[in-house]
Amino acid sequence: MENKAENPTIISLTDIQLHSNESNNPQSFERKIKKSIKSQKPERCNAGQFKFNEDGTMEFSIPAPKELKGKKIVFAIPKEGLFVYAGKDLVEKIKSLNKKK
Repeated sequence: MENKAENPTIISLTDIQLHSNESNNPQSFERKIKKSIKSQKPERCNAGQFKFNEDGTMEFSIPAPKELKGKKIVFAIPKEGLFVYAGKDLVEKIKSLNKKK
């Protein structure tokens, strides 16, 4: 009898977008992952809070979807790294704060 290894669920991270406002009606990360797996198309997800470290690095956590618990999940990151963008709301907030100075 063959021991077939379970194929991992691969989640490709393409970029990170920072926002100053919380999304009004965010879909759960779990729901977005399900949709992406089903459609085989990319989805944008809200991961939560970021932590900026003193050494210039950044940390964030991604909640594991319930239906993937106990299964192998691989987060694929491009060799070049992840691009970090400022969302439109963050750009507007920075402009507004600079005008107040």
